[in-house]
Amino acid sequence: MANNKQDQLFSIALIALINSANKTFLVRISAAAVVIESLSASPNSPSMGDNVTLSCRVSVGGQRNISWLKDGAPLLNKTLAHLALPTLEPSHCGLYTCLAQDPFSSDQADYRLTVPGCENPFSASIALVACGVVLVVLAALGIRRWCKNHLGTCSVCRMSRRTPLWSVAVWLVVLLTTAQGQENDSCRVHDGQPGLVGAPGRDGRAGLKGEKGEGAPQAPETELNNKGDPGERGPEGLTGPKGFNGPLGDLGPLGPTGNRGAKGEPGSSSLSYRSAFSVLRTLTSQPRGKVVFNKALTNTEDHYDTSSGTFTCVKPGFYYFVYHAMSTGNLCLSLMSTAEGWGDNTAVVGFCDYNKHKNTQVNSGGTVLKLKKGNKVWLQVSKDENHMATSPETPSIFSGFLLFPVKD
Repeated sequence: MANNKQDQLFSIALIALINSANKTFLVRISAAAVVIESLSASPNSPSMGDNVTLSCRVSVGGQRNISWLKDGAPLLNKTLAHLALPTLEPSHCGLYTCLAQDPFSSDQADYRLTVPGCENPFSASIALVACGVVLVVLAALGIRRWCKNHLGTCSVCRMSRRTPLWSVAVWLVVLLTTAQGQENDSCRVHDGQPGLVGAPGRDGRAGLKGEKGEGAPQAPETELNNKGDPGERGPEGLTGPKGFNGPLGDLGPLGPTGNRGAKGEPGSSSLSYRSAFSVLRTLTSQPRGKVVFNKALTNTEDHYDTSSGTFTCVKPGFYYFVYHAMSTGNLCLSLMSTAEGWGDNTAVVGFCDYNKHKNTQVNSGGTVLKLKKGNKVWLQVSKDENHMATSPETPSIFSGFLLFPVKD
């Protein structure tokens, strides 16, 4: 039974030792304001020797009614939203409270900040005393065992038998608790001198816009007319820059005939050059290959040979050729030329008219050719489809003329 009591006393001593060594720096910030926006400490994780600032920020109007408390006691002249703790030391340890007064609503928020190194300065001595208590208890247990064998010869053993060991341990715990309370009291320091008056707070928010008031009455002599009399004409200003062109006006009347102009330069001799022909075929024989038109209606400069059926270019230029041939069946005609690019005796363009019913009808075709001097042009019939009319009453005609000359 005695051993159980001794173990309990030993546990109590260890718990007291641990509690004395685990002191923290607790900051509690509470506010009775509409809304507390933020509770913060700068720096976030301070240590001994740092300059710490506690900030209590209230959303609506609370900045003017802020008070600070430390361990329940008010801090004089501390009415700003920021509390500065320069050079953090053990004397700053305690519970800080920020109050923002508001008669209509309240809000509260806690911010706990643990600062490493804010232990009690007497924790080491308490730990030494606790270790001494443990050593005394262990020594007493050893003496008690020794006294069991030497009870008759040792007066100290007889005294310890009359005094229970657990009572000694209880007194030691009481002494340890008393020492702890004294050292807590010795940690308190006197409040400092009142600080300077803080700067004025910020202006509150603007109120609601009031209703529009009535205008003040005015004397008749103070009333002004809306528009005054026109003043004198000012001096003429400088000429401005030239404006943009206006829209085009209407056409004016026809002017008088001007004087006769000077004589122009002589024109090109090519403009006076002419080349044209138009020939008929009145032969009754069926043509074979080249179609010869034997009768000339127009043949300037005789460029078309009615005996050979060939046109020979004398003046280089662009020429137009056209024919109208009567047929009594299928008829295919080709316009032949020796112009450069076509080769000798080459069909430039061909025309076919298929007449299965063998009715008398007209086959026509034409083209424009660029000819050089000496090029020849003629009309040629196909061997397979050759039903050209041979009656003098239904003649065929072949025509050509110079459109405009070009340089050779």
